[in-house]
Amino acid sequence: MKQQLTAAHDLTVRDYQRVFAVLEHVESARTVTDFRELTLEAFGSALGYRNTTFFRGPTFATLFQDPDPLLAGRMPSMIREYRAEWSQHDVFSLPESLSLFSRTNAASAEELHVLPDHSRQYLDQWFGRYGMSSVNAVYLRPGGQHALIGVFGPDRMVGPAQLEVLRLLGKHLSAISQHLPAGDDTSRGDDLLSTLSPRDRDVAELICNGLSNAMIGHVLSLTEGTVKKYVSRILAQTGCRSRTELVLCLRQH
Repeated sequence: MKQQLTAAHDLTVRDYQRVFAVLEHVESARTVTDFRELTLEAFGSALGYRNTTFFRGPTFATLFQDPDPLLAGRMPSMIREYRAEWSQHDVFSLPESLSLFSRTNAASAEELHVLPDHSRQYLDQWFGRYGMSSVNAVYLRPGGQHALIGVFGPDRMVGPAQLEVLRLLGKHLSAISQHLPAGDDTSRGDDLLSTLSPRDRDVAELICNGLSNAMIGHVLSLTEGTVKKYVSRILAQTGCRSRTELVLCLRQH
């Protein structure tokens, strides 16, 4: 398998071997459905992570409501409670998390500085109750969708070196999977975002995630005035009369 890996900070030869093992395991994937199954298998066999998830959706904001996520380890027994009480408070849906993903492809909850009370309870009262104090995620764009691979476990299971491995994997797994077909009944042809340009979609997804124009500008390196023009165009193209209506429409697709 020919794969050019960019250098990452403080990775050992063993770390790179583990990265290659994951990439080699997933290279036979022909659809996103295949890819997500092979990826979680590799995270278990090559990296030793047993409690993992794979959530995906047409937008970043909607992936947290994935009706059919892939779950491994103890996560299947936790999913009902997640949907009922915690999905809207997921720490990786926060603007700070999205900013980290846009720069590094992976993040740890330990890196987040501003946690609302509900998000702190999400970590302490839910994950903590299950003995999982290491909460991490890898951001990908498989098949043009948005996805997060969750990696959970006991304290310091993912330290700085392991997080660098996840960041390197995120970059290359996203590149491998971005052109794969969905491979299931998920159709994006009727999605509200299908007529928007890629940049318009990025802005629309950030709106749906609750970011202000100033925050969107910071994430996408745009001026606030440029963001306002994008927002006006998105509302016109989607037929939505307000940001609130746009968010409601996106969450229904």
